[in-house]
Amino acid sequence: MSERPLISLCMIVKNEEKNLPRCLDSVKGVVDEMIIVDTGSTDKTKEIAVSYGAKVYDFEWINDFAAARNYGLDKAAGEWILVLDADEELENSTKNSLRAILEESSVDAYECVWRNIMALTPEIEYKDSEMGGFIRVFRNKQEYRFRSMYHEAVFPAIYENQGKIEEKQQIIIIHYGLLSDTVQGGERTRNDRAFYYLTKALEQEPDNGHLQFYLGVEYYNRKDYQNAYRILKHVVLETNTKFASVDQTKKGLLILSDLALQRKEYDLAYGCARGCLSIQLFEKLNEKALNLYAESLFCILKQFDKQLPKLKDHQRLQMIRQRDSLISEFEKELSKSQSFVELSKTIEWQNSLRKYKRS
Repeated sequence: MSERPLISLCMIVKNEEKNLPRCLDSVKGVVDEMIIVDTGSTDKTKEIAVSYGAKVYDFEWINDFAAARNYGLDKAAGEWILVLDADEELENSTKNSLRAILEESSVDAYECVWRNIMALTPEIEYKDSEMGGFIRVFRNKQEYRFRSMYHEAVFPAIYENQGKIEEKQQIIIIHYGLLSDTVQGGERTRNDRAFYYLTKALEQEPDNGHLQFYLGVEYYNRKDYQNAYRILKHVVLETNTKFASVDQTKKGLLILSDLALQRKEYDLAYGCARGCLSIQLFEKLNEKALNLYAESLFCILKQFDKQLPKLKDHQRLQMIRQRDSLISEFEKELSKSQSFVELSKTIEWQNSLRKYKRS
């Protein structure tokens, strides 16, 4: 009886003749088999895949990325799955270490580093994504399957089946897609594809918090602030966001805080800003989140000042305690934020807080 192969590469492709050779070159000698699902190529993609020894399977496109991914997983024989897109490749050190890592592994999946290439000339510039849940290496088990027709993810299935997930900085996947505005052989722009598939996906999964955060951010990027507000408020207040991606959750909270502040919904703006700051990753968003936190807090404090003279003694005392608690919480957050807040801004906020403390 033959020994089970260690690694199966699984890909879905369409019109990727320009990208595919670079991707497949990066896994030669690393994977034991290449499973490539083609969703309708009209160029030489399939011929190129065959020339690398890949097993190529046709799959009629049904506007469902998870279905196409899972079709490929069903064909894989390896103990482990490696998922790549055609505009990606394994980083050199990962090529040399991946098999050894998996041969000794006691976990079920790895969160990998997604290295986005931002420029190739005059020198290579890249930025490692902080996106949580970027799982591209996982055990080949029937229960580990992708979900969601767009922004498909396997981590919910692994999590629900008590699979052990480990972050692995040594597994690096290089992504070249941001060098181009178009996707899938230039058929449509990246933003147009995102909007199209997000709206389609949510028709099928209207309560999917993961997708709703993505769509809300996409509406905001399109300057459709009314729909951005509507979607993001719904997902924050009414939807199960257990499996929402960390990066889109933080962006969504930040955007909703800003939109709510403009609408004078200060409690909502305040809560979203604090929620954004509570997420440890994506620290570049913290400065704006803290500014929104401060703006909404001071608006709430002004409302308190107007209401206090009208209240009875016990009600006034209760509101003063609430006010002092809000001020104390902000001061604690401010003390943790000195690394990214200008000293002048800190002094300005502290002076404003003293005024409320004295009142």
